[in-house]
Amino acid sequence: ATEAGSTTDTGRLSSRGVIVDGQEDLPLPAAPDLGDMELYPNVYELGPSALRRVQDFTIRKRDIGEVTFPGTLDLLLYRNALETLPQIVRLEPGEVLIYPDVSMKPGEGEGLNRTAIITLYNCQPPANSRRDDASKARYRDRIAHMTEVKGAKFIDYDCDAGIWRFQVNHF
Repeated sequence: ATEAGSTTDTGRLSSRGVIVDGQEDLPLPAAPDLGDMELYPNVYELGPSALRRVQDFTIRKRDIGEVTFPGTLDLLLYRNALETLPQIVRLEPGEVLIYPDVSMKPGEGEGLNRTAIITLYNCQPPANSRRDDASKARYRDRIAHMTEVKGAKFIDYDCDAGIWRFQVNHF
């Protein structure tokens, strides 16, 4: 057990169980019920110094897809997003919604409203688009065009695996 006011390898704890960071007391994010969402890294197991520099934060739902926020994020600064993650992130077959409730959506570049790479699984083409390489190429081109029309940057689509990857600048 760590005594109040003592220093740990993750920061200094006050008697109220919050991190003392020089000028302010910052509560650690509370872990909500994530259901079948997985986080990489598991930010609820990180101390304050690690939360300040989370690299390539990824939210994943098995067999559905994942959202990766490339680069370094200060998730201690956005701890409210971590406490409300199930309300902020929805991973459903064929779609990803970040901030479906616009009243919770911060400005561009804040919270999770930032550049992200989205990977969707099980996005299989219709059976007639899987016949030959030319059909697969045409379907891939349709997916690329649809992605760009929606304002995202197409990265890849694998017809055989049904994996679609694209990047958004914000949500």
